[in-house]
Amino acid sequence: MDAPAGVAHIRSLLAAGLPTSVIRELLPCVRGPGPALEHCAAPTLRKWLHELDGRIAALQQARSAPTHLLAAIAGAEA
Repeated sequence: MDAPAGVAHIRSLLAAGLPTSVIRELLPCVRGPGPALEHCAAPTLRKWLHELDGRIAALQQARSAPTHLLAAIAGAEA
């Protein structure tokens, strides 16, 4: 892969929301314009999705505490 194509691939993957650590693992699996990913990218993408799911669950849990506090405040004001 030449440098301009490599930069274009990295920019595309960054635009997709992938961190540079994941992109580094995916680069050997990038082919053609776009980038098109080969099957070797699947385990890395599955791992990243699993990590995102964990973060989302943690954020949802963290969000519930202030939501309950606001509900308690609203109930006390009524």
